[in-house]
Amino acid sequence: MPKSKLIAPQAGRRLDALDPRTLGRPFHLLPVFTQALQDDIDLFLGVRLNRRYHARFGMTGVRCSGPADTLSRSVMQRFSHSMGHIDIAIDRSLLLRMLDYRYGGGWQAGSAATDPADVAVTETELRLQAALGADIALVTLGTLTRLNGAPLPSTPPRRSGQPGVHTRQSCEIILEIADQERDCAGSIALRLDAELFEWLMQAVGASRRSTPGGEEAPRLVLEDHVRVRLAASLLTLSLPLGEVLDLKIGQIIPAPMRQRADVHVGHSRLFTASVADNAGKLCLTAFDDVE
Repeated sequence: MPKSKLIAPQAGRRLDALDPRTLGRPFHLLPVFTQALQDDIDLFLGVRLNRRYHARFGMTGVRCSGPADTLSRSVMQRFSHSMGHIDIAIDRSLLLRMLDYRYGGGWQAGSAATDPADVAVTETELRLQAALGADIALVTLGTLTRLNGAPLPSTPPRRSGQPGVHTRQSCEIILEIADQERDCAGSIALRLDAELFEWLMQAVGASRRSTPGGEEAPRLVLEDHVRVRLAASLLTLSLPLGEVLDLKIGQIIPAPMRQRADVHVGHSRLFTASVADNAGKLCLTAFDDVE
């Protein structure tokens, strides 16, 4: 078993902090989804844009990062489907370039992209933004359902009419897109709601349990690698100091019991759980994440 290595404080400050929300979840397998999504978005760009308008839009990469606080509520749009909600933000530089291909702006090949600050927002741009967002949401749902072995969605997501909201998920999916014919590049940010996020974790987790040969992949025994001490809080009661001083041995203090316990890792409250009896021992079950 490898020994732990001490590093200098300066080097330690450059390391990423461990996010407790990622513990026990296969975040390291997200490239299985991002690669499949990149292929599907590339196909969508080729069929819906490049072939129709003789453009050369293509994917340059897909990455996952922490939710960016710079995205405002007015930028994010929410698209709803029976499977869940997807929040999408599209760079205006991409929208303006696509508008130029559709309606013709007289730009020459190799010309620089127009500064969005110099162009007023039009109803045509907003309609394109809504249509493109719905298409991207449908492609994303298709990738997700295919990886889970579920039927592909037959109806496109619909814009909910409300701006997207910041979620507390641990990752944000960024689609990097560039126009190879003209000097233009931008990104599309995706955020999944809790239900779709669980679908994503199930999809990438299923890829770990199966191999191309059909044999079951060796399982990772998490207990042998990462141990986390959970502290359960069943009851919290506040009393004035005077009542505490007046307490006598055997005195009964009435207190309402909660149906669910708070579960802490260190000083952070991460879950709520039900308390169950198992052969005379109290156990925690039915964990729910705490936003």
